[in-house]
Amino acid sequence: MTITHVLSDGVALFMLWLFMTAGISKLKPENKRFYRELLNEYGMTNPLLGKSIVFILGVTEILVALAILLPISRYFAAFAVGSLLTFYLIIMAVQLYKGKVDMDCGCAGPGAEMKISPVLLWRNGLLILVTFFCLAPSVGQIQPVWFISSMSALFAIMLYSSIEKLIANKQIIHAMRTH
Repeated sequence: MTITHVLSDGVALFMLWLFMTAGISKLKPENKRFYRELLNEYGMTNPLLGKSIVFILGVTEILVALAILLPISRYFAAFAVGSLLTFYLIIMAVQLYKGKVDMDCGCAGPGAEMKISPVLLWRNGLLILVTFFCLAPSVGQIQPVWFISSMSALFAIMLYSSIEKLIANKQIIHAMRTH
């Protein structure tokens, strides 16, 4: 067992949290309108197709989150997580290219006030790179090492949440200054 094994489990726990919360947010009935309108802004004007896509993405995110915990499916799940993050990065980059800088990214669900920005592209790129740690073997069994992996995941969750809030606050302050 090496530090890469511990990081593999820590990153897997972090991705479990990230994708489970994202998937659950997409499936909540009270968020349906937000995601339908968001997909419309992204160019998906067919409401039936948009509704299906949100459901499929939500279920996929939950399944991938669970699969990344299991050593038998972690390799596949890590590639699925990387693929989803890459897809999200690309669709945000396209919107930035189109000049839609005041558009909600949808990253943290409704009410997060996270606008598409180059910083979010960098964040997704970093998340994609971090996901590669999941390709290393897991510790495999419940041991005291899982405590270290859990603490590293908890640290990553707190760091990620803090950075997201900083990005949102910076965008809000910038919007207040320009209006």
